[in-house]
Amino acid sequence: MAFDSCVHNRMWKVLEKRGISSKFLKLLISLYSKASGQVLTPNGLTDSFKFQRGVLQGEPMSPCLFNLFIDGIARRLLKSGIPSVRIGSARFHVLLFADDLVIVANNPQDLQRKINVAAQFFEDRGLQVNITKTKVVIFAKRRANEMRVFKWDHREVEIVDHYTYLGVTMHRNETFDLAHKEMKEKATAAVMKVISITRRSGVPPLQTQ
Repeated sequence: MAFDSCVHNRMWKVLEKRGISSKFLKLLISLYSKASGQVLTPNGLTDSFKFQRGVLQGEPMSPCLFNLFIDGIARRLLKSGIPSVRIGSARFHVLLFADDLVIVANNPQDLQRKINVAAQFFEDRGLQVNITKTKVVIFAKRRANEMRVFKWDHREVEIVDHYTYLGVTMHRNETFDLAHKEMKEKATAAVMKVISITRRSGVPPLQTQ
């Protein structure tokens, strides 16, 4: 799923159903109708072209527009009758951040049913999923003996041992050891880079006690 995959005509219909005023909607349509782009190639700039899909990059309203366009998936899953996942007092089906989506389920059967709901939602909205970046992580202390297959619209989704979401690597064994190691390595590299810069700049070393 990406910011550049939503079809404008469908986005306007969704916003209208969400209660956006006709006056504001006309303003958005006018803004998008005037937006155009060019592509820089080795031979120079291409001719100007109009955008038919996606929210405008760098435009302040774009994240809100995309959120309004995509958050219907949470309501659809809620109405599906499929059991939600409970953590503490919270119950949920999905994690949504910008154009990153995580579907959570208690068992393989519920997960496949939720994937089916999501796939239908994407089709209805005209959204596209990058199946090569779509993965399944089965959280368990031990690997399951049985072979499991998950599919998004007849395309098999790869099962992996770990996946990085919003910069945090989550491992199937329910620990964050790998994430801790990666963060420690990044922090060490950043500190060494700062030390290198200060040495080259002639900054005197810091005195610590």
